[in-house]
Amino acid sequence: MPRMYARAHFSNPPVINASIQVADGSCLLQKDSKIVIHNIGLQGLRFSSMTAFSVGDTIKLQVSLFSPTNRICGEIIWKKEDPDTYHYGLKIITSDYDFFQFMHSYDTYINEHQYAPQ
Repeated sequence: MPRMYARAHFSNPPVINASIQVADGSCLLQKDSKIVIHNIGLQGLRFSSMTAFSVGDTIKLQVSLFSPTNRICGEIIWKKEDPDTYHYGLKIITSDYDFFQFMHSYDTYINEHQYAPQ
């Protein structure tokens, strides 16, 4: 099934500091970690980290992307493990206005220009 919204892919994925709150059903944990963002869109993002999360965890990321602090809340929907890192798919449940506005503008631009005659 194709994605409903465009994703921004990074040829050199940024490594960013993140404050992460994890709700795993029984408790709330807070961790500071470096994450690598591989792609990002209005409804989700793919990132990697040395921190282990579980599929189904609800996490809240605080990162500097489009403003000094963006807040993104989502659910881990898939996980792939490598020997030294974890890769995740995060389904975005909610985000701050700056993140939403930037990604909505990006999605609109991509949709308006992807079928333009060359």
